[in-house]
Amino acid sequence: MLSIRMFLKRNYVRIAGVAKRFGGNQRGNVAIIFGMLAIPIFAIAGSAVDFGRAINMQRELTNSIDAAALAAGAAFNLDTEDRIQLAKDYLNENFKPAGNATVNEPTITIVDKKITITITGTIDTTFLGVMGITNINVASSNEITLKAKKLEVVLALDTTGSMSGSKISTLRSSGKDLVDYLYTGENAADNVKMGIVPFADFINIDTANQTAPWVTLDINDNRYCQLILGGKNTSSNNYYCNYYKSNPGSWKGCVNYRDNPNHINDAPATGSNKITGIYGPCGTESMMPLSNDETALKQKIDDLGASGWTYVPAGLSWAWRLLSPNEPYTDVKAYDDDEWVKAVVLMTDGANTLNFGYTGANANSQTAVLCENMKALGITIFSVAFQISSSSTKQLIENCASGATNYYDASDNAALQSAFNSIGEKLSELRISK
Repeated sequence: MLSIRMFLKRNYVRIAGVAKRFGGNQRGNVAIIFGMLAIPIFAIAGSAVDFGRAINMQRELTNSIDAAALAAGAAFNLDTEDRIQLAKDYLNENFKPAGNATVNEPTITIVDKKITITITGTIDTTFLGVMGITNINVASSNEITLKAKKLEVVLALDTTGSMSGSKISTLRSSGKDLVDYLYTGENAADNVKMGIVPFADFINIDTANQTAPWVTLDINDNRYCQLILGGKNTSSNNYYCNYYKSNPGSWKGCVNYRDNPNHINDAPATGSNKITGIYGPCGTESMMPLSNDETALKQKIDDLGASGWTYVPAGLSWAWRLLSPNEPYTDVKAYDDDEWVKAVVLMTDGANTLNFGYTGANANSQTAVLCENMKALGITIFSVAFQISSSSTKQLIENCASGATNYYDASDNAALQSAFNSIGEKLSELRISK
C-alpha cells in the first residue's frame, strides 16, 4: 500500500520515464507507440480521480478529528476514560467512510492535558489498478491542549409569591440538576464555585452575618420607610414601617439597598457604604456565597420558598457582589484572573413590582444598568424569562443576557428544565472558549 506522497514520488517518475523513452524511439510506427502509451496515459489521467477521492477522504478525516478533539476538550468534568469514549463516539457519528474506503480504529491519548487523535485508513483505487496500485494510504492526526478555566457562577433566582406551586418545584429540580452537572467528574470541586441568591422584595444575607464588619443594624435608618413607601405606597405600609422601627424584635437577615449610585455598583461595603440590616418580616431564604460544597448547594436550592414582591435589581446586585473581589466577599478571584471565568444565571417569572423611589431611578432602569455594568467587567450573564407574557419584560430580561443565545424564553416547566440543561452545557463551553 502506498501513501499519496510516496505514490507521486515513485510512480510519476517511472511513468514519465516510460513516456520519454517512447517519445525518443522513432523505429516503431505511430499505432504501436500510441497503443503502448495508452495504458500509462490512461493511468495518469485516471489517477486524478483516485487521488481526488483520497484527498477528499483525508479532508473529511481531518475535519472530523478536529471536531472530536474540540468536543472532548470542551466536555465538562469528564475523567480520562469518558473523554476518550466521547471522542470516539463523536468520530463514529460524524465520519462515514465511503464504500471503497477502510478506516482503522482511532488512536486517542490524553497526556499532560493534551488530547491526540490519529486515524489511518485506505481507499481502493479504480484507475491506478491497471498499474498494480490497488489502494492509497490516508492518515490524519491532531493534538489540542486542554486549557479549561475554572468557574465562579451565581444563580440569582426569583422566589417571589408568583413562583409558588409547580413553578418553585421545577426551579428546585432544575437548579439541583445544574449543580449535579457542574460537579460531575474528577477535580470538579477544585474547578467550580457556585453561589445562590434567592430574591424577592429584599435579600436575606443570613443572621450569621449580624456582627460582620460590613453590616450595620440601625433601627432609625429612614431608608427602610422610604423603601416600603417607594415600593408599595399605601397608608398601611407606612404604619407597618413605623411599627417595626418601634418594635424591631430580632433581626431576621434581610438588608437594605445602598444609596445611589452604590446600589448599582460593587463599591466596597465599608464606611458609609456598609450594608444596612432592616427589621421586620423577612420571608426570603438566605443566600449562599461562593462554595464548592455540592451537598450544601443542593440543600439551599431545596429550601427555596415562594413569597414577596419582585425586585430584580436585588438579585442582580447581590449576584454581582458575590462575584466581586471587593468587600464584603473578598475570597473571590479578581476580574482579570486568567484562570477563572465569572457568570450569573438570572431567572425571573415576572416584571418588577417594586420601584424604590429613594434611588432616583425605576427598577427597570436599575436592572438594565446593573446588567451592563457586570458585562463590562467580563461577567457572562445567562437570563431566563419564565412564563412571562409581557413583551417589554421579556425584552428587558433578554437585553440583560450576554448575547441572544444566552437568553431563554421558558414558556412552561419543561422549558425551564431545558433552559437550565442548556445553560449547564454553555457554562462548560465558556470554560474552554474564554
